[in-house]
Amino acid sequence: MRKSRSHGGFSPIGDILNAQLSSIGLFEKLREQGAIMRWEEIVGEGLARYTKATRIHDHCLFVKVDSPILRNELTFLKPELLEKIKIQIPESTIEDIKFR
Repeated sequence: MRKSRSHGGFSPIGDILNAQLSSIGLFEKLREQGAIMRWEEIVGEGLARYTKATRIHDHCLFVKVDSPILRNELTFLKPELLEKIKIQIPESTIEDIKFR
């Protein structure tokens, strides 16, 4: 049986990285990027073919849409999409989606 080693006053590297990322605001930005990276999972393969999550600014996800008709349909689906984001990415701070 192995004895656990003491850190000797040192903090784990993960704790240090989290603190540094948080202090400069990158931790929140990395969490938000999850919605862009998981867009296909959020909307499904069919819609992902015609849309692309492009950026996040001020808690708003911007999505490029191939057609005006689809953009209109997605506007009606916005509450459902925001709910899916909250469920699939609980740490997300996205509050709105703009379709362009």
